[in-house]
Amino acid sequence: MEYVGWRDTQTALRYIEAKSPFEQALMQIPTEMASPVGQPRLASASQPRLRALTVQLTLEPQRPRSRKHYQARTVIEAHCLKPFEVEHQTDGHYRIEVPATSDEHLDETMDDLIDEIHRIASDKACWVETLITDPATGQTWD
Repeated sequence: MEYVGWRDTQTALRYIEAKSPFEQALMQIPTEMASPVGQPRLASASQPRLRALTVQLTLEPQRPRSRKHYQARTVIEAHCLKPFEVEHQTDGHYRIEVPATSDEHLDETMDDLIDEIHRIASDKACWVETLITDPATGQTWD
């Protein structure tokens, strides 16, 4: 057994072998409520819908002759845009597909994405300007 922070094995075993608090509730669900395996389910309102968005990303170094903006772009593409199936269109323009269950969820996701882009640019001593647009609705985030 690897060390996980407990002083003795009795304490660790108490947590490892504990029953799930939801086990009893799961046993009480009628079997006719569960969908049969292989049967398609109707899409519920809570299932995420993919939204195709365009991203315009402009990076400039804070110091003249610095090359850190190239590093920042590489990190932003790998860590911020890649999870959204990024498609590089032209220099600084990207297309991403964002799953969102609602407009509020999409707003929250875009705010988090822009915050992360700004954090990475700041860490690499760069100025960044980001504009994300939903071509279908015309909604923008910046």
